Amino acid sequence: MFHDHFSGYIGLAEHSIAFMERDKLALKSNLLIAGSTCLFSTNDPKLLDSLSRWKAHREIRPEWDFEMRVMVNTQIVREAEAPPQFRGLQQFVMAVFHARETFLFDLFERRITAVVSRETAQDHDFWNSVLMPIALGILGSSIGVAPLRCAAVESCGNGMLIAGVPGAGKSALFVALAREGFSLVSDDWTYTRREPDGISAYGLRVPVKLLPGTSRFFE
Repeated sequence: MFHDHFSGYIGLAEHSIAFMERDKLALKSNLLIAGSTCLFSTNDPKLLDSLSRWKAHREIRPEWDFEMRVMVNTQIVREAEAPPQFRGLQQFVMAVFHARETFLFDLFERRITAVVSRETAQDHDFWNSVLMPIALGILGSSIGVAPLRCAAVESCGNGMLIAGVPGAGKSALFVALAREGFSLVSDDWTYTRREPDGISAYGLRVPVKLLPGTSRFFE
């Protein structure tokens, strides 16, 4: 039953891919996300605005680490309170957000195909704080990125990872080190990749989450 239901979703997503190719998503941008390069295509300039923080400001190599195609469908009505759902089968992971917006992650092709509402296209927080961390978590093994559940700080080009069980005080130590001159890389998830000069660590600039008992000690 699950296999048949999921296969139906895959068929729907493949139909959407074919529609996108016919429509030729003309608006394109090169993105640089946690050291990974992405060719992003869409039909809505507002969505490119939502992703402007990731726009690559230097020339990148012709081969992208992954591709993302997003169709904005003005007929989709977003249900903001609906919880996200995830299903996986073989190389595919299907995610449904806001009840009607679908994302298909193809780990073999290193490609994300999605159909979203206009409201979601303009939701900067969704793309920067929700979707991009999820995308790197799902595609990480395919594009050479290892997501680590830890904080990271940097000083003079050297990084330090801060790991611990939930509630141990990682974020409090993270902010305290910042007061002592360390640069903040990532509070919750750190994305590492091997590069020619060693291993690099990246963050996605997601806001720091302090426990109520410690937040009063920090502005």
